[in-house]
Amino acid sequence: MVLYSPVQNEVETEVLRDHGLVEGKKVFYPKLAEQDAPVFVRIYSHADLLPGQFGIPEPVGPTSLLPADCDRLAVFIPGVLFDHHGYRLGRGGGWYDRALSRLGNRGVFVGLAYETQIVETLPTESWDQKVHYIITEDRVIDCGKKP
Repeated sequence: MVLYSPVQNEVETEVLRDHGLVEGKKVFYPKLAEQDAPVFVRIYSHADLLPGQFGIPEPVGPTSLLPADCDRLAVFIPGVLFDHHGYRLGRGGGWYDRALSRLGNRGVFVGLAYETQIVETLPTESWDQKVHYIITEDRVIDCGKKP
C-alpha cells in the first residue's frame, strides 16, 4: 500500500500504516524531494519516516516501489478537495498527478477526505489523474473508473 504523511487538514494515515506493517504488508510513502521523478519508497517501521526538505515526514530507505509491487496495490491520496468524478485539488505542483501517471493502470487510487472536502465538480486540466474511490467518514464514493 502507498500512504502519505498528512499535513494541515488531511486525513490521518497512521492507523493504516501501523496495521499494514503489523500484517506484513509492503508500505510505501512518497519521496517528495524527487520533484521531477516521483518515487514511492518502502518503510519497515514508523522510524523510517523523517522530516524532508518541506518538513513533511518522508521515507529514508533506499527501496523504491517496483512494477512487481503494483499487483493489488492500494494508493491512498490526500487532497484539499475532491469531486464525485474522482478529480482532486491538491496543494499545487502536480506531484501526485505525475506519480499516478507513472503507475498507469496499476493499482487502485483511493482519496481520503472528510465529507466537508467533497464538492460536486472541480475544474480540471488534461494532466489531472482521477482516483477510483473516495473514502470519507460517512461513505465510500465510487468514482466510476474501476481498474
